[in-house]
Amino acid sequence: PSVVWADDEGDFQFAPARQPAKAPLGTPDSIVDAWFESERCFHARAYNAASMMYRKLIFLVAVDRGMPAKEKNNTSPTFVKCLDYLVSEEYISHRARRVWADAIRIIGNNAAHGIEPITDVQAEVSRYFMQIILEAVYEHEIFAQKIHEV
Repeated sequence: PSVVWADDEGDFQFAPARQPAKAPLGTPDSIVDAWFESERCFHARAYNAASMMYRKLIFLVAVDRGMPAKEKNNTSPTFVKCLDYLVSEEYISHRARRVWADAIRIIGNNAAHGIEPITDVQAEVSRYFMQIILEAVYEHEIFAQKIHEV
């Protein structure tokens, strides 16, 4: 259970305090900003919004890693094309795509187009898998570079 109150400045405080997950090392600022937006949604229990943000993060990661932000018809690439790109460029494995990223896709699609609200468990699954993907793309690369610096 949580207790919520307004402090002297009118800001809401929570007990126990909710702490957003840190962005993995090496994550670019624009993606960190989107990650923290998804964290604010998650911790506010806005699970539909958080789940849609996890989908957007996949797009942002693909673009950051070299995928064009717009296609020839001036539309953004589909989620599937973003995943195809991340797999083809070996940022995520086929297994990660099938297990982790597909869960983000399914839950995000339900958040955007479904009638039933996303549950806390579904949002937590998407959040967890998104964090793993960010770690695989950014943080693991930082640690691998440190090996060569020794």
